[in-house]
Amino acid sequence: MQPNAPSPTDVVRSALAWPFSRNSIWNLPIGAGAVYVPAGIKKPTDYGMTTDVDVLVLAPGAPVTPVYYNGDAWGGGSRCDVEGGVLFSAPIPPNFVVPGAGSGNPDGSTPNYATAILASDNHTLVQGQPMARCTADGNVTMWWSQENETLFGTGNSGGHGGSMLSSLGGTIRLGELVPGGAIRHAMKVNLHGAEDYYYDNLTGGFRWPATTADSYASGSYNGTVPALREGSLLALPPSIDVSAMGLETEPAKILARAFQDYGAYAVDDTAWSTYAICTERSPTGRVDSEFETSWGFPVNEPSLDAPWSRDMNRMFGALDVVDNWNFGTWLLAAASNGTLGAGLGVPRVSWAPYFDPNPDMIAPVSTVSLSGTAGPAQWFVSPVQVTLSASDSGSGVAAIYDRFDGGSWQPYTAAVTVGIDGVHTVEYFATDAASNYETIHSMTFKVDTVGPVSSAVLSGTPGSGTWFRSPVQVTVNGSDVGSGVSTIQVRSDGGAWSTYTSPFSIPTDGVHTVDSYGTDVAGHDGAIHSTAFGIDTIAPTTSLKPDKLPDALGRYASPLRVTLNADDATSGVRSISVRIDSGAWVAYSSPILLAGTGTHQLEYFATDVAGNAETVQARSFTLIGAWLPPTHANKGVPTEQRPALVERFQVSPSIPPASAVGFIVLIAGLLLLNRERMEWLRRIRGRWTSQGTARSRLSWLAPFRPF
Repeated sequence: MQPNAPSPTDVVRSALAWPFSRNSIWNLPIGAGAVYVPAGIKKPTDYGMTTDVDVLVLAPGAPVTPVYYNGDAWGGGSRCDVEGGVLFSAPIPPNFVVPGAGSGNPDGSTPNYATAILASDNHTLVQGQPMARCTADGNVTMWWSQENETLFGTGNSGGHGGSMLSSLGGTIRLGELVPGGAIRHAMKVNLHGAEDYYYDNLTGGFRWPATTADSYASGSYNGTVPALREGSLLALPPSIDVSAMGLETEPAKILARAFQDYGAYAVDDTAWSTYAICTERSPTGRVDSEFETSWGFPVNEPSLDAPWSRDMNRMFGALDVVDNWNFGTWLLAAASNGTLGAGLGVPRVSWAPYFDPNPDMIAPVSTVSLSGTAGPAQWFVSPVQVTLSASDSGSGVAAIYDRFDGGSWQPYTAAVTVGIDGVHTVEYFATDAASNYETIHSMTFKVDTVGPVSSAVLSGTPGSGTWFRSPVQVTVNGSDVGSGVSTIQVRSDGGAWSTYTSPFSIPTDGVHTVDSYGTDVAGHDGAIHSTAFGIDTIAPTTSLKPDKLPDALGRYASPLRVTLNADDATSGVRSISVRIDSGAWVAYSSPILLAGTGTHQLEYFATDVAGNAETVQARSFTLIGAWLPPTHANKGVPTEQRPALVERFQVSPSIPPASAVGFIVLIAGLLLLNRERMEWLRRIRGRWTSQGTARSRLSWLAPFRPF
């Protein structure tokens, strides 16, 4: 937080020469608790040393000048022409020239030119890139801009497009890299992304305080040290004796002391194999020109073997990453009022002095402090307590006002706790007794206390219920209302957990379970989600069983009952369908009765629970049955009605052959023995038939009557 007003004995500073709050990342010295990880920065092969020039216009009394849109950027255009409307207007001295892109520019053919312009209110910083004003009094152009920082705030963000870090903070200023000079703040460096910056999908190639990496990072960052990304704080560890490094040049020794006391943030990609430090270009002058005048050699050294280049190799090769420097540790240091440094622990040197007060014209300065359990990627994994404070070097603070998430403004009286998951913004400003109103500040913070939710989507040939009739492809999704899903873990059928990367297939028949859970960026594990389903790709089979055996010709005595049974190894049998003689399909529930004579066709198939249907099976049955003989009526003699057939009848020579021979022999014997009787029967047959229907019913048995 911004400390209270200084005592009369405190050293003071000018915000124009030494900007931002004492607890700004650009002003905090390295702490004794810093954890160092070797950066492994590669030696350059293209150029010995370069600068990335920042354009600083800190002249709030200059004429307010419109700045127009120009989209040439790094595309080959000159950047000089107006190509759109006014982006903003700000004080810019009319004779201040910033060369456009091209071979004649001493800062390079397409310099990044991250720009910071101080507004007329003497507080607001307008930042963007790349600025151009190709002639004195000419049009000023820029590609993009933002107004998120003030000269007296923490000053993290700005116009360095590779990291979105400050255009002003960390810039080596005029008078610092000269004989007898000193750099009393953190610096900014550029490294070769293709060799040095690490990229993975989790970090995106950057770390706090950077909020992004280059748009091409995923395909171009090939560094091997995970700690070294855009936004990393690089420093010479305390184990190195700067005076014993063998540095050959005096400006290298100034840089080395600053690297050890304050470090430098990686803010951009050099895009070729070289190092770069960020230096000032302003209406007052150029650090690059001042350097060459002071030391007799250029700061931009093409030779790989010049003393300055060799010193850079010694220095950059010895740099480590302060790996425990993050948003959470910054919060602790920022609230310590000078007792902690970057990476925590006692600071190597004292914090920056207080600002030079101007009670009549300067508004108070308010700051915000967030406390809670810090998680990865600037997320809090607990409710956050928001504390506001303000200081005023003149008449004193009159009031602080705040509002949350676009709500109503209200006087700040006590710390506010925000416990709802999501991204929140607190806006605040202070006023003093002289009615100076501070510019409105805002800080966004993120709360995530709940893990993500995962789910599985199954695709295949759907069956009934949760069954599938084909192999199943499993796609797992996750959602998180807070920090977002980082990874998803998955397992099938109780196996080992693995990181989900793409849809996978389960081909085997049976009952399966897919379990999944997600982990969000803030580190929360979600609840395990289980999805149960079955796979059955094989149809059931049906067997048939008649209740009688067929005769030698495969025929069956009528009536015949047929029993069907089906079997399915996986989901089980749901139903059997049947039809007789091409009739309507019906559900099988009990044995089928086939009656009458003739040939009947039985068709049937089974369906399992998953919905697989068996191929229709067909079986024919020929039925035979008993019949009653007809009676023979005489003319003029009443006869009884012929008995009706109970069923259609077919004669079936179904008597076994041996029995048939014996039967024939028996009949022949009877006929021979009763020859006379048979003759007599023929003579009286007419009389029998004339005596009525009762006797005629037995006439066919006469040859077998005993004597």
